[in-house]
Amino acid sequence: MTCLPGLLRRAAFLTTFLAALAVSGQSAYPAPVCPEPDKVYYPMTKLLKTEGLLLDSDVSISDISEYGSASHVRKTRETVLGKLDGKSQAERDALLLSRLAWETNGSYALLLLATGPEAGLYEIYIEVLDRAGLVAHADALRAVKAAFPNWNFPPRERYYQWSDGSGTIRNLKLDAELEEQSRRFNSAQPDLLETAQKLIEGDGSYDDYSAKLRAIDEYSRFDYLLWQIASCVPDWESPDEALHALATLPQALADLHVFHLMFLEGGNGGFHQYLYNSSGTFAPELIETLRRYNLDEHADAVEKVMPLLSQKYPRDTEQRRSIMHALSEATNEELNAPTWIVDDRLLFEAFIKRAKSDGYWPR
Repeated sequence: MTCLPGLLRRAAFLTTFLAALAVSGQSAYPAPVCPEPDKVYYPMTKLLKTEGLLLDSDVSISDISEYGSASHVRKTRETVLGKLDGKSQAERDALLLSRLAWETNGSYALLLLATGPEAGLYEIYIEVLDRAGLVAHADALRAVKAAFPNWNFPPRERYYQWSDGSGTIRNLKLDAELEEQSRRFNSAQPDLLETAQKLIEGDGSYDDYSAKLRAIDEYSRFDYLLWQIASCVPDWESPDEALHALATLPQALADLHVFHLMFLEGGNGGFHQYLYNSSGTFAPELIETLRRYNLDEHADAVEKVMPLLSQKYPRDTEQRRSIMHALSEATNEELNAPTWIVDDRLLFEAFIKRAKSDGYWPR
């Protein structure tokens, strides 16, 4: 058994909070058309988003209590702006727009922007949006700024104008405005990343980014493909609907999706978590898929623990959870036995090979 580098394993931890989207087919963005053979391309926008995210890669905190502190905000601002030194205005703006796109997902996106470590860049983001002609986005940021009773407070103290930190909203008017302006920001057009790409395409740095795009590593391309598949899986609630949703996909995409769910959940909380969550609905399909790829040792490991739940595997998530809650601690731990398969390189090699042979590999 050979394992993947730790970085890829940690990627599962960072993205597992989105695993529910993969299971239900829901997304914060309009669902794209499912990947088609010979029509999958790794996008420049994704590269730019990653480049924007990495602008503060040198910033670290030793304790979660430091998150959003004055020191954290200052370090983030200094590091991001330092990495932009020497770049053209267009490239600087493209990277900041790309970073902003990453930082503003969710129903309260602008709350985090105003009260977290990005707050030191808030005024700069407004300037960049104005320069790019993204008026609606810029106006949403200005509206949030105006909504805080005391904007000039340090970012962490701004947060406490909104909430007491224990689940109680202190200012309902501010709460409503944060939610509305976040919605307004995220629905505004044109898209931040598309605007960033246009800036790069008209800049002297375009050739450099094109070279970076061609050099994107294999696992990043694979991750992109898996999420493209996940985002086009129809919504489902019951086990029957889950199987119907899976059946809407071509076999290669269905296999990749079944693998993806196992990787996300198993990589985050072990195989026990995979079975406990709705992803476990597909455990029988996981076994079938693994055997189709001649991964019999892996399939055997999964098949061995399933009778611990019931002789007839319970596809219904709530039923599985009820059974697991009643099991002994030792038996629950046994359910983690197949965790070793999660990041075994043989799985990745097999599924990457299938994606390539069927024409789904992102170019």
